[in-house]
Amino acid sequence: MTLTGATRDGAAWDGAGDGGARGGAAHGGDVDEAWLEEAAARYRRIGQLRARLDRAAHEIEVTVRSPDELVEVRVTAAGAIVDVCLAAGACARPVTELATSIKVAVGSAIDGAQWARRKIERDLFVDYETLTPHPTASRDPR
Repeated sequence: MTLTGATRDGAAWDGAGDGGARGGAAHGGDVDEAWLEEAAARYRRIGQLRARLDRAAHEIEVTVRSPDELVEVRVTAAGAIVDVCLAAGACARPVTELATSIKVAVGSAIDGAQWARRKIERDLFVDYETLTPHPTASRDPR
């Protein structure tokens, strides 16, 4: 089996060299077919979960209110504002006060959307390890 492709910087890659984690020259030139199939299945599963995450993020909504309850903002977990409602007496308030209430409510809505998306992501990807570096990995910027 021959694998070809390109690296992130666009350089051609033919699967030769140090053999990577599995197969190649480091393992006598044989490619571990079972490992490749497992990796491909995992990749497909992650793709399916990402699609579910995107759908859920557009369906789930969060509603927040300004502390003075003059403004209510409804937003999807994807971050789209669905609705903005003003309380009955909101227009009688000074413009600067109303503007501040709107900014605070929109800011809270953004925070709520991010929280909801992280929660959906955690729930969907609970069985997958994070891709953060190992705590003992070198942090040398060289």
